[in-house]
Amino acid sequence: MKKKQVVAIIEASKTGFGIYSDSLPGITGYGKSVEEAKADMQSAIEEVLEAYKEDGIEPMKELNNGNIEFIYKYDDRKLV
Repeated sequence: MKKKQVVAIIEASKTGFGIYSDSLPGITGYGKSVEEAKADMQSAIEEVLEAYKEDGIEPMKELNNGNIEFIYKYDDRKLV
């Protein structure tokens, strides 16, 4: 299966980093470092896929069965 490219936005806060993608509504990642946030996002995707599997529901096509390649972009707004 071909990897689906998904744009994910990384935002910095005073306490860490958050990641979200408009292509994957409701799935986010957070961590004290960018790498932790990326790993948390991947874990969230795996948890959602597992929940679909347990419920016998076809996963939303945007998840591409977890075969996703993220294109990370940084939110350049200044922290307040």
